[in-house]
Amino acid sequence: MRYFKNEQDFTFLSSFKDNYKVITEELINFLNNPNVDFQKFVQTSSAQNSINKVDFWKIIALYIHLKTPLEIFQEYSDFYQVNIEQVKQAYDYIYSQFPQTWKIVRELTASQDNGIINVFFSYFEPGAKLNLHVNDDPYMYRAHLGLIVPEGNIGFKVCDDLVKWQEGEVLVFTPTNPHTAWNLTKHPRVIMIIDFFKPDADRAEMKQLERQQFEKMMLINPWSFGMSGGYSDLDPETIKKYAVLDI
Repeated sequence: MRYFKNEQDFTFLSSFKDNYKVITEELINFLNNPNVDFQKFVQTSSAQNSINKVDFWKIIALYIHLKTPLEIFQEYSDFYQVNIEQVKQAYDYIYSQFPQTWKIVRELTASQDNGIINVFFSYFEPGAKLNLHVNDDPYMYRAHLGLIVPEGNIGFKVCDDLVKWQEGEVLVFTPTNPHTAWNLTKHPRVIMIIDFFKPDADRAEMKQLERQQFEKMMLINPWSFGMSGGYSDLDPETIKKYAVLDI
């Protein structure tokens, strides 16, 4: 496949892959906990509305733009009309529900050599289609770790490369390439997304670019947590070439 990277080139990803069963177990326990209001803890990516017009792509954020979500709320408190203490309690609870997962994330993000930017769960609703789009994140690669992947009509396409997520397997790609996804099953698909700086690029330059993009998105939409969300106003030739029309 031309547009997917070799996961083995990024050795730290093996820590996520080797522990996918415990990560999945903690995730399922969280989703099935009758005492948990799932909607209270997910962040609907309103930045995605420019692509989808519907809220079917949700995230549970653990680590965003080199910080915890709580640190972003605290640093940009003027942007949010929220009770910081309640936010702290919410994220303390999330981390308590994912003790082993959070331990892995803490250990891997403690080393700047890994270059991890974001770690979050991506919840894709049944019947969802994510239109062809590109992300404005030229400083990073993105990894998908399959956790809950239903059988049926489900897929992910980057340019010409078409794949299906597999539980316990990692896909690495460049999010500035046109990509699209769908879940036309009756069950949700959940993956872990790990974003990290391109190791073959100048790290200082990439960090500066990441910070510029983060600040730009925070001004546009603080609830995006600074993530670009992608855009779909691609030229007709690109859409014709890479869009999946028959799914």
